[in-house]
Amino acid sequence: MSRSKLSLLLMLLAFSLLATPAFGQTAMDLLPGNNWLPGWKQSYEVQAYEGDDLFFLINGGADLFLEYGFRDVAAVELQHPTDGKLYIEVYHMASDSAAFGMFSLRKGSLKIEVNPGPWVVYGDDYLHLWQGPFYVSVSATGLSNKTKLKAFASLVTRMQEWAPVQSHLPSLYTEYRNEEMLSATYILGPLALNNVYHFGSADILKVTEALAVEEKFHRNIILNYPDEMTAKKVFFDFIEHMQNSGRFSNYREEGEQYLAEDRLENTFIANLNENKIILVLLKQE
Repeated sequence: MSRSKLSLLLMLLAFSLLATPAFGQTAMDLLPGNNWLPGWKQSYEVQAYEGDDLFFLINGGADLFLEYGFRDVAAVELQHPTDGKLYIEVYHMASDSAAFGMFSLRKGSLKIEVNPGPWVVYGDDYLHLWQGPFYVSVSATGLSNKTKLKAFASLVTRMQEWAPVQSHLPSLYTEYRNEEMLSATYILGPLALNNVYHFGSADILKVTEALAVEEKFHRNIILNYPDEMTAKKVFFDFIEHMQNSGRFSNYREEGEQYLAEDRLENTFIANLNENKIILVLLKQE
């Protein structure tokens, strides 16, 4: 074999090894099993689904996961004879951004605690965790605070060991992240957008990527489009919608800003910025 062909073969082998994760290829690989901690046992068999079969696990919310890009899920309930129960769902999404999006949407108002490995939020009896293409949701029942924190810490450590990947944040999130941000939701479709602010059943904003940023006195919704022409067309279709849909009142224009009030009398401001539409919702004091 010639030296050039050997070099090409070695390069292809290296790329194939890099493309195949050494750990956590599926959601099932990340689930803790019996005696994960002393005394903890599975209450029943693990549930695992791929693709559209996600409806068998979460019939009411599967569409949202599929919108973001879903691969497979595994769920288990673990029970301790005296301490209580843990219900754990591990979602393997199509990308880091998709997993981060579900994490940012489902964590609610819980504050993010950023660790060197996973991003973690917890409060009361819930834990949400993001690492690479994986999103993990945990609910606890009947656990003391000490036992709960021990279990949560063990799950975070397990994630670091079994999915030791570098997590890549969506560029739209890093672009608009700031110190005044209370929370942010990364959006990859109209269902997710309507979870943040209900614009109606029609996909008037043609959203494929957006970021909703909560700050103290207002909420910004930044919608990202592939080019300026697309953003401009969607923007003026939305302005017409604001004037005529009946969902807004007191419509007016101030320079390049378009303002109206929604049904809760919050002021709504729409701006066009190159290939982005910026919507600002001023909260009532």
